[in-house]
Amino acid sequence: MTLSSNVGSRAQVMHGTAKKTSGGLEKADLAYNKSGSIVSKKKSVEAKKSENGLLKLWRRAMQEVSSSPMYKDKFVKPKRGSVVHAKVFAEYERLVREKYGATHDVQKLTVDGITKMVIDES
Repeated sequence: MTLSSNVGSRAQVMHGTAKKTSGGLEKADLAYNKSGSIVSKKKSVEAKKSENGLLKLWRRAMQEVSSSPMYKDKFVKPKRGSVVHAKVFAEYERLVREKYGATHDVQKLTVDGITKMVIDES
């Protein structure tokens, strides 16, 4: 396969019709992500490392509640104040206490009408 240009898009680099991107990335520096987009390997690894730990726990709580037979084969986005949300929040609190110990408590904080979950370390 012959290179038609030295600089091209990420797709051109991955398909072998260009040597590198305008940012200097070569084929060895690029990879496909889960959704099929072409991304920088280095940036992808960094993004996975820097994911918020509390967000991971919330996702895990969602998975555990969703895996119960009542919600089998369907995804339920819990509305705040619903029974499903209460179950997910209870599981989330359990996971936070399991990970951070009994000294951490999950508090609901409302500022300007926006409710957020905050970890109280007192």
